[in-house]
Amino acid sequence: MELWLHTFAIPRRVVTVARWAERVGFIGLLLADSQHLTADLWVELALAGVATTHLRLGPGATNPRTRHLAVTASAAATLQAETGGRAVLGIARGDSALSHAGLEPPTVAEFERDLVELRTLLGEGALRWVAGRDDPVVPVHVAATGPRVIAAAARHADGVDLTVGAEPERLRAAVEHARAVNPDVSIGAYVNVGVHEDVARARDLVRGSTATFARFGDHDGQLADRYDRTQHGSAASTLARGLPDELIDRFAIVGPPEVVVERLEAVAATGVERVIVVPGSLDADPWALTLERAARDRGGDTSRTRLVDRSADPAYKCRAAAFGTEFLCSGTRRGGERAMRFGAGIWLFGQFVDRYATDAYGPPVSTIEAIEAAGQVGELEVLDINYPFTEGVTVDEVRDALAANDISAWCITPHIYTRDFQAGAFTNPDPRVRAQALALCEEAVGVAKALGAPTVKLWPGQDGFDLPLQVDYREVWRLALEGVSTVAAMDDEIRVAIEYKTKEPRMHMSWSTAARTLVGITQMGREDIGIVMDLGHSLFAKEAPADALHLINDHGRLFTVEVNDNWREWDDDQPVGSIHLVETLEFFLALRQIEWTEPILLDQFPFRESPVEAARSSINTMKAIDAAIDRIDLAQLADIHERQDPLAAHRLVTELLLGQAPVA
Repeated sequence: MELWLHTFAIPRRVVTVARWAERVGFIGLLLADSQHLTADLWVELALAGVATTHLRLGPGATNPRTRHLAVTASAAATLQAETGGRAVLGIARGDSALSHAGLEPPTVAEFERDLVELRTLLGEGALRWVAGRDDPVVPVHVAATGPRVIAAAARHADGVDLTVGAEPERLRAAVEHARAVNPDVSIGAYVNVGVHEDVARARDLVRGSTATFARFGDHDGQLADRYDRTQHGSAASTLARGLPDELIDRFAIVGPPEVVVERLEAVAATGVERVIVVPGSLDADPWALTLERAARDRGGDTSRTRLVDRSADPAYKCRAAAFGTEFLCSGTRRGGERAMRFGAGIWLFGQFVDRYATDAYGPPVSTIEAIEAAGQVGELEVLDINYPFTEGVTVDEVRDALAANDISAWCITPHIYTRDFQAGAFTNPDPRVRAQALALCEEAVGVAKALGAPTVKLWPGQDGFDLPLQVDYREVWRLALEGVSTVAAMDDEIRVAIEYKTKEPRMHMSWSTAARTLVGITQMGREDIGIVMDLGHSLFAKEAPADALHLINDHGRLFTVEVNDNWREWDDDQPVGSIHLVETLEFFLALRQIEWTEPILLDQFPFRESPVEAARSSINTMKAIDAAIDRIDLAQLADIHERQDPLAAHRLVTELLLGQAPVA
């Protein structure tokens, strides 16, 4: 069974939701169409199309009256062309959009004629004025409740998306009715879903959206008469507030994750091929529902689906899916916004060596000892773990140590930059060494799966060159792309993140900047390759880190974030904000702007300090920066950006960090 997501066309939110939905494995995203209550869905769908690569997109649902059918067909066909065939046209007789415009819904007979005309427009080619367009015809899905509309949809549409609630008996009867008309029609169901350990809170999450759909059925004959379209979809509406709990429990799926999964399995057993999850009311927190699923498992075994409310208890533990693992440990603060979450590279707690103190700055530290030290910090959820482990340490021992310290594996980073690979790993001139590097990466992929880590991180520190005329640049780049692509293809359930850096140990590293790395990822053409945004490496590359972060995120390639500081001449890996405080603040502001909710990992080398205290110090700094960002007047900042006023920006940050002292 496929899982789709339904939400509202809210400006500056849809793109973020679309990226998230694609990352955690939803098949499609549908937007409501109601011109007086939400933004224009076609504009938002176009933006979502640019921001994603394989997510299906469409209205859920439009109607045949507020736009001419030819206009709707043209919009859908344009979306199809711009997204490479990912459009779907969801349509219904019409509801709040018509009511606000003073229009009446078409009769069932009129609607059936509309469907025939719409299919004709799409079939003839709504973009026939664009020479040479041969995109697949946009499929039409009809949102339907009553038997006559279900039958009309089965006759003339590609899909019927039922709006009859979540009761298996009602769904099964509707499925059988549609199949009797057309055995081959695709069938889905809109289902209101609220996930929370507290059932009362779960009901509140979906009151508004449940009232919107439930009034169409025969659950309560008075619902339609009492419905106020000026509060369409709102949990604050009079009808929604008074909706009986027993009706919500029958019509929607609410409760803790295990209950929700069980009821979704019951929905799947009715013959429904896809569930369109309606996670909250129009005025609800958009992250009220979090649904994880293995993105490659298009067959959709619902027993592998996990649903978690992001607004739940801050102690809620991490849950992992097979692809693009979403670690959904979240607290609430400042009116429902998500609290910061932290992780670290395991090397922060290891033994440090440089070219002078070759006998190291401390005694050897085993992988297990490093995990135990990380546990002493108290606020680390995840670790990036080097592989191979220290001598004698097994995967089972690492798993047990992580569990004992309440930490999860976030990345596995293979050692493809050590002495064996001094002339390069993927770009080594010796094919035997290249094969050795790939074999080590394949082992790391297996370890990632065994530990539940979603990502293998690649830092090919020895790939590149040192002097002019040393290499054939084109061949070295080809080998770099080939190596990363090969690792990404090793397992569909493990993604690959490239950590770029300009130099060290190589004088010129192959993956040197954000832009160059994005170019390489585009050339490789794989969706499961992304970037590690390392704040220190960005500073070291003379980038503006916030700018680089947005660039990576806008291309949908931000897989993980690491933070530290340096003097911009070397990769010093100093505590967060210790040198470039203003740029660090801007970087964390950018993280908030893109709504980054995953752990932020520390990448530090405390040669002369206590690793545990160094980690705690950086965490305290990040919390202080986060609190400072809370004090920024966003309207003032927007005005500064509009005018591109450097002195106003200077005053803002000076007053923010130093108080009200005047700026000369």
